[in-house]
Amino acid sequence: MNTVLWILGLFGGCAGLGFLVGRPRERRLRRLAASRGDEDAFVPFRQSFPDVPEALLRRVYTAVQGLVAEHFPLRGDDNLWTTLEVDEGSIDGLFEEILDEKAHGTIPSLLANSSIGTVGDVVRLVWREEQQDARDAQRQPAP
Repeated sequence: MNTVLWILGLFGGCAGLGFLVGRPRERRLRRLAASRGDEDAFVPFRQSFPDVPEALLRRVYTAVQGLVAEHFPLRGDDNLWTTLEVDEGSIDGLFEEILDEKAHGTIPSLLANSSIGTVGDVVRLVWREEQQDARDAQRQPAP
C-alpha cells in the first residue's frame, strides 16, 4: 500500500510541478497577446510576406498557433524560442503538419541545413521547399 501511495504522490508532484512551470509562460503570452490589440492579426502577418501565397501563410500561421496558443496574434519576427517559448522538440511535428506527406522524409535534413529562429524563417523555409517541389514536378517527364 505504501508503494502505491508513493507512486501516486510522485505522479501528483510531477503534475503539480508541470502546472506551476507552465503558468508563467501562459501569463507572459497572455500579456503579449493583449499588447498586440484585438485586430485581425493575420492581416499584418500576411502583409509581411507579399510574395508568399495566402494559403501557405494560413497553414504556417495555424500550425504555429497550435504550438503557442489558439488565436494567438503571431508576427513574422516573433522568435520561436524566446518570444513564443516553443519547445524545440516540437519543430519536427510543426513541419510535418505544414509540409506535404511526400516531404516528411526530408524534414530532418531540411532542418539540419537551415537556421530557424522566427516565424518568418518557418514561412520562408516552407515557401522555398514548395517552390523546389514545383520545379521538380515540372522537370519530371510525362508518363
